[in-house]
Amino acid sequence: DGGETMLSVFNVRRAGFADGRFVMVGEDGGMRDVVLSDDLGATWRHADTMPGACGGALQTRGGILAGGGRTLILGGDGVACSSTDGQTFVEASVGEEVSSQVVWNGTEFVAWSRGRVHRSADGVTWSSVDMSPGGITLGAVAHGDGSYVGVRGGWQVWYDDQVFYRSDDGTNWQEADAFVGSHPIRFMAYGQAERCPR
Repeated sequence: DGGETMLSVFNVRRAGFADGRFVMVGEDGGMRDVVLSDDLGATWRHADTMPGACGGALQTRGGILAGGGRTLILGGDGVACSSTDGQTFVEASVGEEVSSQVVWNGTEFVAWSRGRVHRSADGVTWSSVDMSPGGITLGAVAHGDGSYVGVRGGWQVWYDDQVFYRSDDGTNWQEADAFVGSHPIRFMAYGQAERCPR
């Protein structure tokens, strides 16, 4: 039974949970709004400072997550907005649009665009290098146990055109050879659960 979200736009494009708070991003016709809840959705508020470019094009790219004491909202347009307190967000740029989800690998945020990987320890200062092999476009990505897994991103790249990849460092990728192509995969997550009873 949550309270009024206070979003000034109609379409919720992404929601996430970071640093103990829910973050919800709306976007409609070029207008964006970001609201936060510190009490599991009972009440919602705007940040004291939220740059207007935050939260663009993140319906299936970029994301909302926490790492290194920061909350990061990374839009698919490459605009990164981060905060250490959930009140004041600062805007930075990855340098180009991203095609993938963003992940936290324990020491840095990592996102990918066509043929490039982008990294930042604080969500403010980003570095980029070419991936190997070049030309890979990643979509959904997950990180865990020191490895990255990803699936080819883009439109109509599923079933026979679907490709899965694996990497130890997020830069050098190998194509998986044992998978069955299927419906589009938009999100991946890593986690562990108790074994199911037999």
